[in-house]
Amino acid sequence: MQFLNDLSQKAKITLTLLIVSFALLCFFAINLMSSSELSGKMQNNVTLGELGVRITLLLHETQEERGMTAGYLGSGGVNFASELPKQRELNTDLRSKELRHYIEKAKVFEQDPQLVKKLSDAIGELEVIEDVRQRIDKQTISTGKAVSYYSKMNKLFINSVAQISYLIENIEVSKLIAAYSSYIHIKEFAGLERAVMTNTFARDSFGMGMLAKFQLSVAEQNLHIEKFNKNTTDNNRTYSQNRLSGSTVDELKKMRRVAFSKSEAGGFAIDPNIWFKTSSSWIELLKEVEDHLSKELIAVAGTIHKSAKIQYENYLIFTIVSSAVTLFLTVIFASEIKNSKLGEHKHVESGKEIEISEQIPVVQEVANSLGTTAGGVENINRLVTLATESQIDLKNHQQAIIQGVENGHNFFLIELKFSGDPAVRKIEFDKIRYLIQSVGKVIATDPENPESGANFIKDNQSLLLVTVLEKDLLLSLVNLPENCVRNLVLPETIQPAQEPAILTA
Repeated sequence: MQFLNDLSQKAKITLTLLIVSFALLCFFAINLMSSSELSGKMQNNVTLGELGVRITLLLHETQEERGMTAGYLGSGGVNFASELPKQRELNTDLRSKELRHYIEKAKVFEQDPQLVKKLSDAIGELEVIEDVRQRIDKQTISTGKAVSYYSKMNKLFINSVAQISYLIENIEVSKLIAAYSSYIHIKEFAGLERAVMTNTFARDSFGMGMLAKFQLSVAEQNLHIEKFNKNTTDNNRTYSQNRLSGSTVDELKKMRRVAFSKSEAGGFAIDPNIWFKTSSSWIELLKEVEDHLSKELIAVAGTIHKSAKIQYENYLIFTIVSSAVTLFLTVIFASEIKNSKLGEHKHVESGKEIEISEQIPVVQEVANSLGTTAGGVENINRLVTLATESQIDLKNHQQAIIQGVENGHNFFLIELKFSGDPAVRKIEFDKIRYLIQSVGKVIATDPENPESGANFIKDNQSLLLVTVLEKDLLLSLVNLPENCVRNLVLPETIQPAQEPAILTA
């Protein structure tokens, strides 16, 4: 691009430095945003996990209320007449308020649209629970319809928990949610079994549709227990199997066998209160496993979130420090480039910065006219490089270079610094120039005064490109410190060759 070609060497380096610094800052910013996003996702996992736990706490109480309701209606309002109002007020309503409060606090309705839809449907059913309770108290609703209401509402809440498992963006937490969801289903069908059989034992026979619900509830419990054991961890499987054993489980299975064997004729001879107590104990065992899974779920989700948060905070600190260092170094380097000599010396005639490519043709012509050895080519190439760095235009001094080579001279770059009045500086400079010309030749020219033989870089400093046979002679004659004189070429005399050398840039 012509725009880049027209830039000075200093500008090109500065531009490159700025581009690299900008790229580093972008890299830091992108990774910081990625780390922040990961931390946010892990926080969301914790929120969703806690939402699932609070839903199941409410489910446990609605399942309990459903069972008492079935017993109350099946006994004609005799059984659970005192327990049912307490269950409603002290347990179900309390968990309902806690869930609503958490939904509002955690801004759950800003989550996935499908989750919002399922949760809204479930809460919609919960809104009409008071109307259903009044009909239950007056016994103007059948047991089947009352149980169906609670079961429908519970199913909607369970579907919300199932949807949560799809939103968790961590494999480990997602698996825990899936296992947790299996136990929610087990408890739901265990609650349905309790309600159905409480009513059945109170009647001492199966009412219309109750046998099918009983069969379904037992089958679904077994199915989800098997599903849980297949998909959960070894530790959770062992914990579940240990808890779901003992006298309570044995008594429950015994009552089930009686119910299945006398399903058509009835006459079970089982006290509904004993059944309710036994099935409630079974549900409590399920709840212990459920609570164990919920605690593990919240703990794992919290640990992952904490780790992601620490990672984000560490990267934030790293990004701030790295960005500050990058900006600081950019400013320092840019300032050094600005104050350096690089690119400050301009071509005397055109005002353009001199590039190596402009010097090559001149030296090529010098080499072809003289013929050089390999060492001579190296010497001249060094002359090209260092002269270009000092912005000395060699094409104005082609004959002087040829004469210096023919005389076997070496090339030197002399840096002179002066202070004081410009007139005094001019006298001192002329004195040095005349002394040098007595043993060699001053090649470079002063842009302000071509006759002076100097190339002034800035106030009080000058460069002279000279050809002299020996460096020691130059130092002793001019009385200059050695660090003011730099060799431009190797101290090898360039000898004529049979064929002209071909120089490379």
